[in-house]
Amino acid sequence: MLLALILLLLPATAPAGAFYQTLLAVLACVAGGLALLYGRLRILFMVLVTYLGFLLLSGQTDVYLRDGRFAPHAALVFHGASLWLPLMFVLNGLWHERGQPLIDVIKRMLYQTLAFGVFVLLAAWRPEHMVSLIASVHLPAMPLQWSVLPALPTLAIYAAVLVLGIQAVWTPRTEHTAMFLSAVCLAVMLPRVFADAAVVPVGCSFILLLFAGSIVQETFRMAFRDELTGLRGRRALNDVLTRLDGNYSIAMVDIDHFKAFNDTHGHQTGDQVLRLVAARLNRAGGGSRAYRYGGEEFALVFFGKLAHECLETLEGVRVVIESARMRLRDESSRPQSEAQGRAKRGTGVDRPGLRVTVSIGVADSKHSPDGPMAVIAAADAALYAAKGAGRNQVKGAVAPKNARVRAAEAKAAAEKAATAKPREPEPKVFRTRASRQSADSL
Repeated sequence: MLLALILLLLPATAPAGAFYQTLLAVLACVAGGLALLYGRLRILFMVLVTYLGFLLLSGQTDVYLRDGRFAPHAALVFHGASLWLPLMFVLNGLWHERGQPLIDVIKRMLYQTLAFGVFVLLAAWRPEHMVSLIASVHLPAMPLQWSVLPALPTLAIYAAVLVLGIQAVWTPRTEHTAMFLSAVCLAVMLPRVFADAAVVPVGCSFILLLFAGSIVQETFRMAFRDELTGLRGRRALNDVLTRLDGNYSIAMVDIDHFKAFNDTHGHQTGDQVLRLVAARLNRAGGGSRAYRYGGEEFALVFFGKLAHECLETLEGVRVVIESARMRLRDESSRPQSEAQGRAKRGTGVDRPGLRVTVSIGVADSKHSPDGPMAVIAAADAALYAAKGAGRNQVKGAVAPKNARVRAAEAKAAAEKAATAKPREPEPKVFRTRASRQSADSL
């Protein structure tokens, strides 16, 4: 939407100039460097393709807008780039990275250089025939009348948007979304190449920014997100703790008898339990934000709320988790084909599901004014109190006594000791040997 707005507001005489060339070179280096650093070979080659397309198209538009005439072979370059760019986007977008980066790089360079080289050789041999081959193809059954581009480049752009869009929906990842949006940028940019001077540099800049931003966001997700549960991880929690101020509460959540799940049903079932609890905590509401603290322990941070204001939300989360049932598959009786599964579906007896419970301890900044780590320690103490009281319950931290309360209690104890009557000692009885002998004889 931002790209479309900028392109609509740009005047037709906006200068391209050396500024955009420098900007594109910097963006290409940044995006390509990030892609190379994190092993995103698809993004790396799409960055190279985008920058090469910018060099080809900007050279033609500069001549046209400066001299009022087309450069030699401008039609060939424009039609070829309009066809070649979306096809290369589809090729690189669907070609996933393999386990051997060097071999993958060599294959990509070989295939794309071969495709580009064959086109260049044919265009150098018969440029007029190549232009007519691209521009004269008509597809009356396709709704392509709205585009100023010939049928083949328009069809290639349609295919790039459709294929990369399906990939972004089917396997939602940040880089797949960036690839789809880059194809949309091509669809907006290419029909207006000779209409506005800044369309090519602005469109290519957005594509490069999308690629760089996708790598940065993927890196952030890897660093601050827990891969198993999808929650924010311990590093994200530590980052939030440094910025907490005012009233806040922290609840520590621990899965009851989690070791028994792993020992009895295996680690895969344990992972399912973690995902189930994480999904419920992520939807806790009440202004909370869920984090995976480590192992089977989670943390809920409530911003601007004290502990007594969070008890209802925490009790609701505890009840939701307790009421959930996780059913285990019987792998020995699992159908071997989809047809057998459809025939068997609904005919068996429901197996009892696993019951998952959690214990929760909560503390706030009023209970522990010494900082977030003290609040976490107080919430942990409340958590262990909940476990000691029978598990599957919510416990609030007991507020520590401040100095005034402790001084008052010490003064009262001293006054009580001063007013108490002294205890009289019991009289001692001394016995002689004769009295002991008489007592023994009795």
